Amino acid sequence: LSGKLSVNILEVACGSGWPGRILADLTTRVTGVDFSEEQISRAEKRAASTGSENCRYLVGDVNKLADFYRSTEYDGAFVHCGLHHLAGDELEKFAKEIGEVRPGYPLILVEPLYFVRPSFVRKVLSKAASLVMRGFKRAFLSRAELDSAIVRA
Repeated sequence: LSGKLSVNILEVACGSGWPGRILADLTTRVTGVDFSEEQISRAEKRAASTGSENCRYLVGDVNKLADFYRSTEYDGAFVHCGLHHLAGDELEKFAKEIGEVRPGYPLILVEPLYFVRPSFVRKVLSKAASLVMRGFKRAFLSRAELDSAIVRA
């Protein structure tokens, strides 16, 4: 995405939207999607109170976003700690949905695999990653590696 004057990012399972607000600035617009109307309301209020003008929020099902992934409206998407809230069948559907991303579409998944159902979540996300990656590098970071990356950021 380097070199683009403006970037539109999709934040999937955004909850209160704080990661997207960190990313949003004068050149980055973030659209957060979450199934919870209450969380979307919180995200909108927090964005307004912090002056985050390049954030917008939509109520939507994370398992019905294939059109978003294929759309040229968004330059990439990310999920920050939202997948471990999904039931097994929902996670399987999500894996299939992200298999619909267009080639070269950046999709970042940040998930505490050590926290809840680590082997199942890792298996499903690995399956999804194999559908999405198409020659791209993937990595699963340990808790220590993730903590180190956060400290460096």
